[in-house]
Amino acid sequence: MAQPRKKRIILFSITTIFLGLVLLGACTPVPDATHVSFATAACSTTTTANSAPPTHTTVYVGSYEMGTPTGAAGSRDLYALNDDGTLRWRCTTSTSGGFSAAPVIDQGTLYALAGSEVYFKATPPTTVQAFYALRQNDGKQRWQFAVEGMNSSGPLISNGTIYIAITTTTHESMPVSHPAFVFALQATTGKVLWQALVGDGGDGRVLLVASRETIYVATEDGVLTALSARNGTQQWHYQTNCRNDDSSTLIASGDRSDSVYMIGCTAVSALQASTGKLLWNFQTNGEVEPQPLVNDGILYIASSNSTMYAIRTRDGKVVWQRCTGDFSLRPAAIMDGVIYVSAQELALDGSPSTLALYAFRSSDGAMLWRYQHEGENSSLVTGNGMLYLGVFNPFTSLSSIVALRASNGTVLWQSQSDATNGSLNLSNGVLYISTISSAADYVSALRTDNGTLLWRYTLPYNQVHSHTPLFLTAPVIGQSAGGEFGTARPQIAEE
Repeated sequence: MAQPRKKRIILFSITTIFLGLVLLGACTPVPDATHVSFATAACSTTTTANSAPPTHTTVYVGSYEMGTPTGAAGSRDLYALNDDGTLRWRCTTSTSGGFSAAPVIDQGTLYALAGSEVYFKATPPTTVQAFYALRQNDGKQRWQFAVEGMNSSGPLISNGTIYIAITTTTHESMPVSHPAFVFALQATTGKVLWQALVGDGGDGRVLLVASRETIYVATEDGVLTALSARNGTQQWHYQTNCRNDDSSTLIASGDRSDSVYMIGCTAVSALQASTGKLLWNFQTNGEVEPQPLVNDGILYIASSNSTMYAIRTRDGKVVWQRCTGDFSLRPAAIMDGVIYVSAQELALDGSPSTLALYAFRSSDGAMLWRYQHEGENSSLVTGNGMLYLGVFNPFTSLSSIVALRASNGTVLWQSQSDATNGSLNLSNGVLYISTISSAADYVSALRTDNGTLLWRYTLPYNQVHSHTPLFLTAPVIGQSAGGEFGTARPQIAEE
């Protein structure tokens, strides 16, 4: 069977990324951000007769142009779908990339970043990172903010202020090759309240978390900087010996523990959020895998030596650890005192690998059950005592959605298609799925009790690479990887 075109699929959830550990640096002034090249952008919106506010849920799907060897343009749209599968509105950005980050919704306004990653271009021109404020009900643009740059991260919103980070184009007067800036924008107007140069963004993203009155910024050069949310003044910075990559995570507690947790390379470090002082450090026996979870004062991480760790956040002590012997062990979700962990079992004879899903009791790590399915894990959501697992088999080019009873791993139903499942999300008894294939991209809505298809919305097909993350408003029952401290949780807004 022909292989579908290769695409990247990213969940529309906010994950803030960072790395490992090392020395606390002295507090130094933040250099003036005087050489930012501002730009203009526009998001052209089309509304339909179905643009009235929906009864329950709005499904937002962003398409993102990954580029082709010839630099052909692709789909660069943000779609808002009603809960019956009809198009509510569609916004097309004028930037050369598209929408790949999760939007934030506040006070009837949707804030979304759009832009391109320069290294996907055959002949990299100056690229624009655009930030849009759109009316939630009809997608009309309220204001825009754009900067010439390569990568962007965010947005975060707090007390009427939007925070975004952008790696800008190189300027000869800058002290670093790829200057990374944090911008604070007034949510109602887009006015720049302050901007701060925080370090070298490199080819990666500058990533943000916020806690109380502080913005924490991770740059690719391995520096964590704490900025005042009010005026951008640097409070402290921490130099690590681990460069920012996709397997690194930064978590700000936001509670009385006054801690920031840095996870990456082979270490977990806890810093005092107010001063940057190292509180404790824990070394794993292998590289830390992506997507840690935090719940009830316990940090759950996995390492490349096939070991799952439960670490107490207040002092870094190991509560329990379990070795499974699998490859690519990752915490997937936690619900009702059980942590669900996905893993891959590699076949040495070249046959398809097998996905393993474990259920461990979160208090002591006891294994409750284990489920296997041929293929690779694409995503998982939980809700109402159920697990919904997306699996892709690269040998057959077939994808499956499997509904499991969370208590014992029993399969209640499964569906199969000749496409690649991307994002999964759950709301009001409906499972939403973004799917890509060699013939079409689409969003589907399935009944959660039996997998019956309720509706399908087909996205415009093009030959360039794209991914279509899912983001929902309204009460979302399920959660993807994440926890109480602010990593990888969807931003939810009531209609």
